[in-house]
This record gives sequence, structure tokens and C-alpha cells, in this order.
Amino acid sequence: SSGINAEYGEPQYSQSHSLCTHCFALQEMAELIVKDCSEVSSQSTTCSHYTFNYVTIIVGGEVFKTQKETLDRYPDTLLGSSERERFWVSAREAYVFTERCRRSFEAILYFYQSGGILSQPKNIYGESFFDELHFFKIPL
Repeated sequence: SSGINAEYGEPQYSQSHSLCTHCFALQEMAELIVKDCSEVSSQSTTCSHYTFNYVTIIVGGEVFKTQKETLDRYPDTLLGSSERERFWVSAREAYVFTERCRRSFEAILYFYQSGGILSQPKNIYGESFFDELHFFKIPL
């Protein structure tokens, strides 16, 4: 369900698996991120219990990472569809959006990660935020 939310909530961890001792897991914004694992690569992260396919997105110079499956849940949006391939930069191994607003993108990424919760960032004017939503094809 969609709605406006200012807080991301407390971290929650998977009850069904425990991570190997080489991994540090943090459930942040409804997304499991694994760091400090000897098997980490830039696009896929594995340990003995999990495999994650990460997507790197650079917006206005800031680097964001999320799971590909998170984006694929919204196939009618720019990042959830094959249309995102137009923005792939092989040299950066990332989707790059140089001229987009990174502060607005934080809210857009949270939309994907939270299952549809959209929160307009403070100090971002409505028209500017709505332009970003329109560009990324986020439903209102």
C-alpha cells in the first residue's frame, strides 16, 4: 500500500537463516545489505546462506545500491523495466543519472524498498519532486 511515511522503522533481521561469521547484516529500509564478506563482488553478494544481485545507481554523483529484485517489483517504472538499460554505463558498472536530484532519489529508492511508501523530502519543492517522480515513472 502507498502512503506518506517520515520514518523508516527499526531494523528487522531474517528469522529463517543466520549469516556466516564473516558477514555483517543490517536490515535498513526493508532491504538486507551485506557488508564485509570475503565473497562480496560489485554486482552479486553471497555468503553460505544468501545470494543478492545488487544494482548500483548513481544519481547526481551519489552512489546507491539496491537489489535488482526490489526494482523488478515495479515493472511499470523506469528502474523496474528494461528501459533502465538506456542509462547503463559499463565503465562505472552502474545506471547513471547525472542530471537528476539525489535528494529526491532517496525518496524514490525508498518507494521501491518499502513496497510503495512515498515521502517527499524536506526542502524539495513540490514541482521539483513531482518532476523526478514523473521521470522515474513512479505512480502517484
